[in-house]
Amino acid sequence: MASIEAEVFIQKWGARMFDEIPLPIRKAIESGDAILFLGAGASFDALLKGVKTRITGDELRDRLSNEFLGGQHKKKPLMAVADYARNETSLVKVQTFVRGVFYDLAPAEFHMLVPKFRWRAIVTTNYDLVVERAYENSPGALQSLAPVTRDGEELEKALAGQNTVPYLKLHGCIKNYADVKTPIVLDSHEYAKFKAGRENIVRAFKEWAIQSPIIFCGYSLNDENIKDILFDIGDASQSRDTYLYVDLEFDDIQRRYWAARRIVPLEGTYAKFLTEVDAGISSNNRRLASLFNKKDLSIAKWIPSHNSPSDNLVQYLNEELLHVLPDPPPSLSVDPKGFYSGLDSSFSPIYMDLDVHRGIGERVLNRAVIDTLESTQPKLFFITGYAGCGKSVLAKRSAFETSKLLDTPLVVWLKEGAVLRPELIIELQELVQSRLYLFIDDALDHEDTLPSFVEQIFQKSSKISIVACARTNELNIYGQAMRKRINETFELHDLAEKEVLALLKNLSKSKVLGPLEQYSEDERKTFVQKFYEQQLLVALHEITFADSFEQILVSEFEKILPREAQQLYLDICTLHQSGVGVRAGLLSRISGLPITALNEYLDGPLARVVRIHFETRFRDYVYKSRHSEISKMVFSLVIRDQEQRARQLTRILSMIDLDYSSDKKAFFDLVKGRRLAEIFDKKEFALQVFDAAEEANGPPAFLLHQRAILEIAHQSGNLDVAAECLRLAEIENQRTGYRDTSIQHTRANLFRRKALSSNSEVERDRYRADARAILKSQVNRTSTSYPEHLLGQVLLDELKETFSLSSEDDGNTKDTTDLKEQAVIRITSELSQLIEGQLRREPNDASMTVLRSEFLKVIGQQPQALTVLERFHTKAPDNSVITRIYGEALSSADQIDKGIEVLKQAVLASPADKMAGLSLAKLLIKKDEFGNAAGILSSLRRSFSDGDSHYEARLLYARCSLLYGDLERGHAEFRLLRDVFIENKDKVSFRVKNLDGTSRRYSGNVVTKQAAFGFLRSSELRFNVHFNKSKSGLKAGVWEAVSKGTIFEFTLAFTYRGPIAIDLVLKS
Repeated sequence: MASIEAEVFIQKWGARMFDEIPLPIRKAIESGDAILFLGAGASFDALLKGVKTRITGDELRDRLSNEFLGGQHKKKPLMAVADYARNETSLVKVQTFVRGVFYDLAPAEFHMLVPKFRWRAIVTTNYDLVVERAYENSPGALQSLAPVTRDGEELEKALAGQNTVPYLKLHGCIKNYADVKTPIVLDSHEYAKFKAGRENIVRAFKEWAIQSPIIFCGYSLNDENIKDILFDIGDASQSRDTYLYVDLEFDDIQRRYWAARRIVPLEGTYAKFLTEVDAGISSNNRRLASLFNKKDLSIAKWIPSHNSPSDNLVQYLNEELLHVLPDPPPSLSVDPKGFYSGLDSSFSPIYMDLDVHRGIGERVLNRAVIDTLESTQPKLFFITGYAGCGKSVLAKRSAFETSKLLDTPLVVWLKEGAVLRPELIIELQELVQSRLYLFIDDALDHEDTLPSFVEQIFQKSSKISIVACARTNELNIYGQAMRKRINETFELHDLAEKEVLALLKNLSKSKVLGPLEQYSEDERKTFVQKFYEQQLLVALHEITFADSFEQILVSEFEKILPREAQQLYLDICTLHQSGVGVRAGLLSRISGLPITALNEYLDGPLARVVRIHFETRFRDYVYKSRHSEISKMVFSLVIRDQEQRARQLTRILSMIDLDYSSDKKAFFDLVKGRRLAEIFDKKEFALQVFDAAEEANGPPAFLLHQRAILEIAHQSGNLDVAAECLRLAEIENQRTGYRDTSIQHTRANLFRRKALSSNSEVERDRYRADARAILKSQVNRTSTSYPEHLLGQVLLDELKETFSLSSEDDGNTKDTTDLKEQAVIRITSELSQLIEGQLRREPNDASMTVLRSEFLKVIGQQPQALTVLERFHTKAPDNSVITRIYGEALSSADQIDKGIEVLKQAVLASPADKMAGLSLAKLLIKKDEFGNAAGILSSLRRSFSDGDSHYEARLLYARCSLLYGDLERGHAEFRLLRDVFIENKDKVSFRVKNLDGTSRRYSGNVVTKQAAFGFLRSSELRFNVHFNKSKSGLKAGVWEAVSKGTIFEFTLAFTYRGPIAIDLVLKS
């Protein structure tokens, strides 16, 4: 019902003003889609100590003159007087004074009507706190006010909040009176001078203005600032909504003028406007909660009768969470070809059984769901794999299968484009009082909230199981904060043969492929082989469209008509290749097309190649290609000319709004120096991209840093220019107070490159010393091994050069030789400790493993290196680091017996040196592991302690315990290793070998076999051995023939989970 005050007003003045408001604008106000734009007049009659007050621009000018200029210059404009005042004192003092003038203004009764409506946004050039206080003093406000006063994170936070209304203060706010970077704009004529720091929020407003009607109140539209904005929007456009302009009076000339610009003039005051719309629109129709009925919730049966969800949770369940049910919705419609080509990402294809049941799915269901049903603790699981391998489909299948369990657990799926709201998910679990299963498709979309949410539920011991998807490499980089909380990771690999055949049947059944019977055996084998040789995404396209993936994408692009639609698709792919969707507002600005025209293209010629979803955090629709990998290929295949490629990137970058996280992520990805070095042979085109990024107000320090990387990585790069860019980047960071260690890392890489290209030994030594100084300060202080790896490369460069110079100059004196040998010992010791320390922390660190292999290869291939190490070992046998390297190097040089003796001495001299024991055990295994079993176990047992991180030694100990007969000990150690977080636990290592170094072959028969794995029993072993399709090495067609009793010959190896059979060969 309308308020009593409003009804009295209508009885006195009539309802004529409300009737004159165009119906579409009335409906927009009712539905919460209108934008309220407030000028200075909107604060007139606000209360100051209970008295109605009007502070005009002239009054503010006079007060500034009295305070700072001795009462002079009152006839000059406000802008001039404000400039004089700032010059006489300071910007902060003037803003502090202005704050005092406006601070005590309080909302009048009519101002309190604003919170009674939902608005798409409120925009103002006022800097007082009248609107803020209206919302603060309205317990029944339909939205929470979210002020946005400057460029930065405020905008997206305002949009992502549930039931928030963004409040754009284009001229600043008196709360920020101490901000000198984005000063308060006291006069509209000052805007051009002070626009830095608020350009992005103006850009955001312009996007919204194309999509929603604006209601101007308390304004003169002759204001130059507002006229500029209207001009940019396109005030005569027939495609945007009609606007409303509320002012005291209009003559006929003014009415015709504004009507020609699709702006409806409405006579009246701001107070009268608010009062009449309050009376004319039922309060029930304004409430979002009225759209949702708690009794109709699908989760109702999970909620105890005495509990009730909050309105916010009800809204979340309706808008952003999908309750996964075992039964399909009544009206289910699926286009199989759309699903197989990546267009349909809904649950409908899962309900229709169009997907293939992956072998690992059973393990996901058992480990992540069934095993956790009775648990009282939170759980975190990840489904990982390469891009396009089917992670999302597997997650949907797992969610669906979970919902079908007899225990009927509550399963929810975070919708694409939804915001992860921890407090509401926790409320949902506490509401149903049972375990909640939450599935998240792309964990990296929520990297800002997921880690803290995970920590929160573990701290609260919430009964929530999270199953999230992530690309393997991205989880390794960005998932560091969650790694200790991960219970298990399920790595999704290529399709097993059974899965391939099932998929082919589905393709045939869905009439995508055609009857399988029409294809010859060879043709069917070709289909199967495609799935083994290529990504699932690629293979599906090639089978579905009967052509190479590249040609399919090019042909698909060329068939898009008209050309405008082609360009739209290319624009979408240009941004989506960075893994982000393109906001409708951004695409409209890039293309120059209104939203209605975009929709026509997207519903027509682009319907088969573009996906659309609503992104809650931006409150806008987002466009993507079928997959980011497709976008990458379209960009590279369609734009082959480098000049055209540069033009496309500069065009896109010029329109990006960095206050949106998606735009920001794409911007940072598109201007990466290393990427630009790869896609542009001519550096000049890469520099054009940097120029455009700079004009788009990209962070100066970031752009300078990436320019330096370009100069280092490009074939025509200039290392001196790179050094200058890094210097300027650091100055810029100092200015802003931001510390970026990656700049120092790049500087170290620059020093390494300079050392490698220098002809002066003195210069090379200096550059490497500078690089080492930087990197040593970063070692063990970052979430990656980048500093360790680069430092290792610098040390290895130095070691190679030392050997090279020694071989060239045999006329050294003894003193010189001794000095060089000391240098070799020092570098060798430092490099060995660096590599071993990192591999102890991360046993499967690929880059450090490669570096270690290269290091030992360099030592083993240099006779003088062995001589140096031997002399040092003779002089200082208690130096276990050098002794250890010497022993391993001897083994690499085919002197294994001597290496074993050296390492035995090292173990005796330093019993506490765990690495020496591990090195000795490895050499004993290499020589004759079954003949040295006792010595190997003894050495390994001293190579780790309970609770330490010497996981490689523990794995080898577990392996050898099983092989040499201590089954209880071996199985116990593997159980411990399974509970430890180690990246890539399934990496195969430590094969069992013969004395000649060849892999030892075993024979065994299958005792059990599941869809994608099984177990073998061999008479030569006292334990069963796991085998699986992805690592078996079996040829296409063999796996399906495997059954209980099948005999294989195999190689025995180990992972951190236990023994595994590889390189299987069918014997029967």
